[in-house]
Amino acid sequence: DFDMPRVALIVQDFLSHGTFLTSQSYVQESVWLNIPWGPALIYFYSFFIKISADPINVAKMLTFFHFVGIVILVRLGWRYFSPTVGVLAGLLLATNPYWVTYSRIIYQPAPVITFIIISMYLLFSVIKDKNKLSCILLPVSWVILFQIYIPTYSFIVVSLFFLILNHKSINYIYFFVGMLLSLALYVPTI
Repeated sequence: DFDMPRVALIVQDFLSHGTFLTSQSYVQESVWLNIPWGPALIYFYSFFIKISADPINVAKMLTFFHFVGIVILVRLGWRYFSPTVGVLAGLLLATNPYWVTYSRIIYQPAPVITFIIISMYLLFSVIKDKNKLSCILLPVSWVILFQIYIPTYSFIVVSLFFLILNHKSINYIYFFVGMLLSLALYVPTI
């Protein structure tokens, strides 16, 4: 079972004994005998547990991180659709019972929502604004998202499809730099 204490213990063990190159060995099979996540999940939660191992402090930091996700969602909707879309999307996410419950604890798929929001914002920034930094960060966000929760590949494939449809918006040099940075995240897996 991948309950909250088990993931926290895996991360604490990684912080005590692990390195970047050994991080893949901390990825464990689920009860369904598949690998549902990669090293990025360990890095993500390591950041918070390294600051404080106190569960209350970790919960506060996670809550703040996910609050930032709500703010990014409001900005995404507001900027690329309309103020109404932004505010409604933010309210719907902020009051979703699943989100309210799981955004405050170390739970395997909890960061997925915030990272999807970040990835969506980067995708729109590449397509609509032709932003060079977003061209670098978009493939990195996809790899982080995939390694946090492998079933998110479906979101990544759809995002890639939309990016291909809008290929004229891509700065290929910056996107290539992002792909190289992304490959670095796979070094422990290889």
